Amino acid sequence: MSEKDAAAGVWVPIGDAVIRLRKQYAQAGIYADEEASIRAITDMLLRRLRTGQLSGRARGFRWLKEPKGGADQHSPPIASADGFFAIPPAFWGALSQCSQSARGADWFAGDFEYHFMNEFDDHEGGVIGLEVREDQLPRPFADAGNPKNLSNQSLVADAKVGGRPAARWWPDFAVELALFIHEEGVPPGSGHDGQSEVLDKILGRLSRAGKEEPGRATVQPVINAVLRRIRSAGN
Repeated sequence: MSEKDAAAGVWVPIGDAVIRLRKQYAQAGIYADEEASIRAITDMLLRRLRTGQLSGRARGFRWLKEPKGGADQHSPPIASADGFFAIPPAFWGALSQCSQSARGADWFAGDFEYHFMNEFDDHEGGVIGLEVREDQLPRPFADAGNPKNLSNQSLVADAKVGGRPAARWWPDFAVELALFIHEEGVPPGSGHDGQSEVLDKILGRLSRAGKEEPGRATVQPVINAVLRRIRSAGN
């Protein structure tokens, strides 16, 4: 690593950070339940982003606050020479204040958005492909080794070694997801468009059948991956 790289810090995709932290939480025995662990990890990361203890950057960024009858109060974000936008802590503060229905978060892809209105303002913002500073993450992650080895494939494989069995709800969720795609197909759009619609319907099926429902944040990346894979195959 050059002196310039060392001074700038090493950036890693937020999805890599979540996967590695999940493995370390499991090894430490902090949370026995996977859903509780993921929720704690994402809450911790959002808290650090919001307070400025964790720096974030992304290839895509928009942030608007438009008073009703007035002009936009935010200047358009300006990318650095390497094409990244620095994401200010205030963005994460605004996202955190939104209700769950007014915001979306994909911690694997690093995509975040929110949009809400009140009697004075119209607020919206979005981040695509979030990366964070490796040296500002909790110390066990920073000590885990060379960031170049943090590929999604290797992290997922590592996380399975000696891991706990799948959650009790997983077989029922997988069945309902497969049946939904078979019966109704994928919603129109591209990428992971329509993932909220699919998730709502699957959770509804599980609820009506009296079966255990997983947390939205836990299965959202799975649905996103399924939609992207089917669409990329042209089916």
